[in-house]
Formats: sequence, C-alpha cells, structure tokens
Amino acid sequence: MEITEEVGRRQKTIKIEDTTSIYSRFKQFLQTQMQYEKVIENEYRENVEKENIVAEIETKKQIHKFTSEIIKIKLEIDSEESELTIKIKSFVETSYPEDHIHQKTIWYYMYRSVYDKFLYGSVRQRYTSDIEDNLENLVEEIIEQFQV
Repeated sequence: MEITEEVGRRQKTIKIEDTTSIYSRFKQFLQTQMQYEKVIENEYRENVEKENIVAEIETKKQIHKFTSEIIKIKLEIDSEESELTIKIKSFVETSYPEDHIHQKTIWYYMYRSVYDKFLYGSVRQRYTSDIEDNLENLVEEIIEQFQV
C-alpha cells in the first residue's frame, strides 16, 4: 500500500555551455553531490535533427522505514539555443509492507488507511517542509553548477 502526496514543483530554464556532456554530468551531480540513494533514468530521447534531448530522471531518498522523498526531474536540452529546461516535482511517499497474507486483506488496508489518516498523516506533514527545502536547495545547486 502506497500513499503519495505532491509537495512542490519548480520549472527553470538556464543557459548552458556544453550541451553534449550536460546529461551525464547532471546524473553524476545527482548521485555524488546531492547524494540521492537511487537515481533512475525513466526515459531518454534524443532528436538528432532538432539537436535536443528529453530525459526523465527519478531520485529517491529514504527518510525512515516507511517514508521516502521522491523527486521527478524532466530535462529538456536544446543544443541550438544552448538551454537546459528543468521541470521538477517532489513527493513524499509512504509505503506500507504487504509481505504476508494478512497484510493483503481488506482489514489490514482499512487499518493502515485509518492509521495513516489520523496518526501518521500529521507526522508525514512534518516531512513536507524539509522536502520543500530540499527542492529549493536542488534548484539553487543546479543553477550554480550548470548555468553559464
């Protein structure tokens, strides 16, 4: 059982210098400097005629046993204009285990829903401000690292 809430979204277009290596540098930046536990490439499309790249990357950082911060990043690299457009959405996701047979019953699902709504929901709200700050920090770091 997963409960996902959107925390924030940002969009920014910046001028870049080297459009050929920007994508690989961006992935490495997420893994090394921003230290996300998982950096997953969901999509990568390169249009040779228009000289642009569109890619979607998803990052994940575990907050604690059940809760994670997820950031979905869409990159659009325009070689003709030397621009990088970034669209970022951040989420807080709570994932409850369903390993055993009793965890797949409607009763367990109802229990977890009530637990999440009345007890854990308020705890998860405390994480949203941290995730919002992380989103702002990510955008600032991207501008600092890649803008000409």
